[in-house]
Amino acid sequence: AAGPVAEASAGPVDPLTVEVEREALRAAVQRPQLAGADFDALPPDAFALPLHRTLRRAIADAGAVAAAPAGAAWVDAIRAAAPDDHHRALVGRLAVEPLRSTEEALPRYVGSLVLRVHELWVGRQLDTVMSRLRRTDAAAEPATVQPLQVELVRLEQQRRDLRERALGPA
Repeated sequence: AAGPVAEASAGPVDPLTVEVEREALRAAVQRPQLAGADFDALPPDAFALPLHRTLRRAIADAGAVAAAPAGAAWVDAIRAAAPDDHHRALVGRLAVEPLRSTEEALPRYVGSLVLRVHELWVGRQLDTVMSRLRRTDAAAEPATVQPLQVELVRLEQQRRDLRERALGPA
């Protein structure tokens, strides 16, 4: 369990977000081919928790998830890329903790986890843009407001697209 609200660099991180991120990292460690290119497309900043961001960097340094072989060689590569014993120990735990899915449902489950991490990241970006927009005086700063509105529309569309992909075909 995530326990109490974890701290991110910008403030507390919701425990559900922490759990989704951890489960997506667990999937990337245990079943890299299922996490695949969608996981590879996630930058470290997509993870709200600093610990998870650092582990995401270690996974990237170990190689592309989509091309990684499952098993001990992949786990060892991530451990070798981890910056310290604390992160190496986390890799070890993620390698053995069970994924919360049946084998049959695992491809869809892992795909939806990775898309959810992406969606949560886009949501945080949306919150940032909305906050800037609320603090901006549209009459006094029209050159600032217009790009923010364009970015807001782009992020909203991206979030909708991610939700549709996570739901899969009807």
